[in-house]
Amino acid sequence: MLRYESETPEHEEFLYGLYAETRSDEPTFYGWREEDKDAFLRMQYKLRTRSYRLQYPLAEQRIILYEGNWAGALLTSESEDAISLIDVALLPPYRNRGIGTDIIKQVQETATARHKAVKLHVLTDNRARRLYERLGFIAKEEHFPYMSMTWRSPNQ
Repeated sequence: MLRYESETPEHEEFLYGLYAETRSDEPTFYGWREEDKDAFLRMQYKLRTRSYRLQYPLAEQRIILYEGNWAGALLTSESEDAISLIDVALLPPYRNRGIGTDIIKQVQETATARHKAVKLHVLTDNRARRLYERLGFIAKEEHFPYMSMTWRSPNQ
């Protein structure tokens, strides 16, 4: 049911659409023409992509497939002591179905097998924060508007 594909150039437009979907409810877009909104979002997407590449040069981007359909994307980076969960995003039809929970648990299983922690940053008011807390992530630092969280296997 849940599989992953490594990112390829054919995924670029899907990844942009996924990014744009995650920003679709922002109030700053009220009254914007569609072409202006698209131009702004494409610029933001390119900047975010470059920023991630600079911050995490060894990051691995994977496309999340659910029942054979492109459902989202997962971006992780592995260091000597941790797996950084940089970004996980699902298209709306795949949200609130337990898929995000399964993805995070798989990352946790990988970290456990490799004797590593899982680290992430989340907006303090993002509802995904509750998911992370439910899965055992502990808040470490808060630099508004972000919070860093860490998970360690009970066996470590």
